[in-house]
Amino acid sequence: MEKKEKRRGKEGEKKEKKKKIGIHFLKMIVLFAIVFIVQQLLGSILSANITKYKYGTEVVDEAILAFLTVALIMITKKSYIFKQEGEKISKSLKFGAPIITISIIFLVASTIGISSKINASILKGLLNCLMLCILVGIFEEFLCRGWLLNSFLEKFGNNKKNIILSIILSSLIFGFIHFINAAGGQSMLLTIMQVLNATLIGMLFSFIYYKTKNIWSVVFIHAFWDFSVFVGESVYLGDIVYGDVTNAVLIWSIVSIIIACLALGIMCIWYAKQMNWVEDADKKPMSKQVYVLLPLISIAIYLFANFYVPEGYSEYAKYIEYESKSLGEDYDTHYYNHNEYELLIDENERVNIENADEVKNQYKFKLYVKNEKLVLQNVNTNQEVVLLENKPNEYIMLENKDSYWIMIRPTTMMRNANKVFYGKFDKADISNESEYLNKVKDGVVEYDIPSYETMGSIEVDGYSYAFVRMPTNQRVYFDKENNIYLDE
Repeated sequence: MEKKEKRRGKEGEKKEKKKKIGIHFLKMIVLFAIVFIVQQLLGSILSANITKYKYGTEVVDEAILAFLTVALIMITKKSYIFKQEGEKISKSLKFGAPIITISIIFLVASTIGISSKINASILKGLLNCLMLCILVGIFEEFLCRGWLLNSFLEKFGNNKKNIILSIILSSLIFGFIHFINAAGGQSMLLTIMQVLNATLIGMLFSFIYYKTKNIWSVVFIHAFWDFSVFVGESVYLGDIVYGDVTNAVLIWSIVSIIIACLALGIMCIWYAKQMNWVEDADKKPMSKQVYVLLPLISIAIYLFANFYVPEGYSEYAKYIEYESKSLGEDYDTHYYNHNEYELLIDENERVNIENADEVKNQYKFKLYVKNEKLVLQNVNTNQEVVLLENKPNEYIMLENKDSYWIMIRPTTMMRNANKVFYGKFDKADISNESEYLNKVKDGVVEYDIPSYETMGSIEVDGYSYAFVRMPTNQRVYFDKENNIYLDE
């Protein structure tokens, strides 16, 4: 009877412990969400004043997150992470050698690729990139290893099972952070790949931190890893422009993430074998052959998953590079947020008739969303044409002295979310004839644009140029001949 009661008691304790773990896990997610919401609010206020060079806005966002994380650590009395008596940084970096090796290979390959493109603007972008990676390392390591992992360890104890559980749960939250990329229009497949990759990398960082108790070495390894990946992108205007997903590309995308996760999993096993578990005090150490081979195998597999380019991938994913051309320093920038536009043009103005006694003709057009479609309507004749079959994210219709133009940004859920539709039309061609609206529709052309945040117009010497603003705060604009340039 006593044995049954003891067994029931132990089972009850286990259930209660699992319940506490689940509740604590949810609390951590809520706290993470609060940090990100505050960051978004502060970032939106400050980002308007950021330099136009690449990664400027992201640097502000990460600086805010780093500040909030330090504040959180102080409030929750975990400042001891900054002064723990752990391994010296040289020994800590030696322990992180497999990750550093991969980073060096990435960095060398990227440096070779960008060496012919370096200029003053790109160098400033590289400095922003370096600052961003340092801030990301500080924020994510302070938060996920310094605060989050220690929070789990303090809550659930310091035996082997609970340490591994704490590492897994804190790494899962670190991985889940990357789901926020899907909200920005990134494909769910790519987002899931990032989440899996980040979760396993988070486990590697967790093992390094737990073994060395040196948060600064993990910050350095994390920052170096990110910089080696981002440095290649820093010479380009924005993200990769993606085309239609072929079966070959889809299959390789899935296979590559499985291979990369396998490599990271092997590396996690290598790190776990070197932990000082109390329960494994009498275990045999790894042989020298296994100690050397495991990281080498994982490095080779991971590099293959990242460097191998399948047939047809270059047509699916490509960087768009634009010729730079300055609009000068004296201009006004306008952003728009309207639900519909009306354009009224008098015949007198169109043909430059001065002092006419009366208006010959009046042309009135309306651009608006009707039945979840973007429609251009001739108000005088009630004729209309559908310019976009799906409700757009943004659209603009503006007038210049000799022309007007229409720019449309598709919704982020559409396949061509990295596109922009643009059409420029001379006033001399305007007509109330039924064929005219179809001519306007045919004149709205689809352009490949890397991911962009918003659109607007730049007014220079009385002429409005359409532009889109990139996440880098750079602008791509259309000139009077519909050519696309990057504003210097």
